[in-house]
Amino acid sequence: MHSLHPQARTTPAVRQEIARSREPTGVLAQRFSVSTETIRKWRKRGAQDCQDHSSRPHKLPWKATDEERAIVCVLRQATGFPLD
Repeated sequence: MHSLHPQARTTPAVRQEIARSREPTGVLAQRFSVSTETIRKWRKRGAQDCQDHSSRPHKLPWKATDEERAIVCVLRQATGFPLD
């Protein structure tokens, strides 16, 4: 069973209702006390995808090359600097 993240303002049942509703976005946002962006997000996902998605990045924004890692290792050994 999936659990909601601690800051969730909607439940899967509310999300399904949002996704299926034909009411205007603003009306739904007021009714459920969420932003219009939240309404658009759950409508876009549809009634079948009402669980939270991971917020973890799928790719690292920056990753050192092997050459950069080697340079860092040499500098740390030469200077005695810690890893952090």
